[in-house]
Amino acid sequence: MEKKMRLPDIKTEELSVEQSGLLEAMQSGPRKGGIGDNPLGGPFGVWVRTPVLGQAIQSLGSTIRFKTSLPSDIREIVICTVGTFYQSEFEVAVHKDIAIKAGVSVQALERLCSGLDPKFSGAQKIAHQLTTEMLKQHRISQSTFETALISLTTEKIMELVATVGYYCLVSHTLNAFEIPLNEDMVSPFT
Repeated sequence: MEKKMRLPDIKTEELSVEQSGLLEAMQSGPRKGGIGDNPLGGPFGVWVRTPVLGQAIQSLGSTIRFKTSLPSDIREIVICTVGTFYQSEFEVAVHKDIAIKAGVSVQALERLCSGLDPKFSGAQKIAHQLTTEMLKQHRISQSTFETALISLTTEKIMELVATVGYYCLVSHTLNAFEIPLNEDMVSPFT
């Protein structure tokens, strides 16, 4: 069944000055070229409707994606794990490709999206375990935390926790407003 977005499409020419400023910030930042043909696609079309909140959210997202010390493969495993947990098609469809480019195994991602053990190893396995515990138990067990400290610094663990939280917000936004996949996207859960 095809999802219908809960909000009507918004055109760039219909944006207020504040909304246009937010769109400009999203397009001129490090995501430039990463938003696709529709600058208001994904969660951005929702966030642009509330510029004060949207600016804070996009700034946090930009920091998490482009300014932290978390290795890109670890970050993308966290994002895909969160998106899969929430069955957020758009999120995982976008970040699965980014994860592959960051060196994450295609087979592991397919297993993750199918609800199976992705069979990550090393720091990737620790990141997935830590993320899964946060999502399911709302905390990190002492043994997982101690194991994470061996491979990751305290700073990287904090960045990982922030990444989980931010992408929970992204997934909730996409799901609450039933943001459909772009025409050129394929559901990662089929």
